[in-house]
Amino acid sequence: MYAQSVSPNDQLYWKRYTTFSYRPYTLQLPVAYSKQSDYVLERGITQYTTQTQKFKDNGKAKKVRRYRTFGFDDKGRCISLSGGKVGKPVKWSHVYKYNDKGYMYILESKNKKGETTEVQQNNYYKDHPGLYDFVKMNGKGDTLEYTVREPIDSITNTSYDKHYKKGKLKYTWHNEYYPNGQQKRTTATDGKGKVRYVWNFECDARGVEAVKHKDTSKLCVSREYDKDSMLTKVSLAVDEKGEVYKTVEKRNKFKKRLATIRTNETKGFKESEYTNRYASDGQTILFHDYKSYYKGKLRYNSQTAYDRHGNITGWSVNKYKKGVLHKSAKGAYQFDSKNRPIVYQSTLENGKLNSVIRFTYDK
Repeated sequence: MYAQSVSPNDQLYWKRYTTFSYRPYTLQLPVAYSKQSDYVLERGITQYTTQTQKFKDNGKAKKVRRYRTFGFDDKGRCISLSGGKVGKPVKWSHVYKYNDKGYMYILESKNKKGETTEVQQNNYYKDHPGLYDFVKMNGKGDTLEYTVREPIDSITNTSYDKHYKKGKLKYTWHNEYYPNGQQKRTTATDGKGKVRYVWNFECDARGVEAVKHKDTSKLCVSREYDKDSMLTKVSLAVDEKGEVYKTVEKRNKFKKRLATIRTNETKGFKESEYTNRYASDGQTILFHDYKSYYKGKLRYNSQTAYDRHGNITGWSVNKYKKGVLHKSAKGAYQFDSKNRPIVYQSTLENGKLNSVIRFTYDK
């Protein structure tokens, strides 16, 4: 049975899913992202500042050091982030707000004077908590961008998404669905109503037709389960250039990702690869490996090891030029008596420093 898949390269398709530009994903804590709030709460952290010193390949420290200050609420969520050059006043800052369901819905950005320069906001639907309209405003409150995403009409099995820029309609997406909710077709038109592109999800057992489509992409997925309930999902997509992309994803019976490999089938190039390894419970991640490729040759590889509590116990990064290892670094943390990180140090394979991050806490 084939369903739907869209190439990540189809920017026009994904544009309507625009959301916050500066999310507090990287808190520089030695723990998996999903565990960060718990980590902060367990250690009573309300605010900390990091100072980052980077080094040249010859081991000499770079002149500019930068700092970041993170603030948290009583649920361990990041509510503020600011930064600048060490020894200088704050150059920029962000304020994050959350709704009663825990979704971040406002991002307010400020300049070094503390003046609001931009506000980004997700307006969530009460009856559809995962669905939202997105608004971007300047410091004066003027709307710069506005994206409307409608819920599916259960009678017509259709929905419309619209994107406005400075008050003018730029794009409309007409979405058609089967009665079971699977997507059938999406048609994008510009502000004048001219069809810009069509994504067709009507697939048969043969899968995707690997030919160039000037204004239409054929998008298909196959799903198979083995005797241990492990899912193998194979996605095929043809972009506007006629290039076929294949994504093979494997998940265990707990729906945890085991591996994902993405290739450009037209050119015969591997593009990226993710691999995760879990504890015997099948849910606690112990190891993560990520590889990216350029024209089929390995360009970047990062590996992260975790303990059973989600704490990072090992980290390494390898960078390549034309498939040949160019730079390799490993990282390690040092902790205080409260088991909070106080130093993170990244070291090159030759023993020279790559970067050092120092943590200080408000209490």
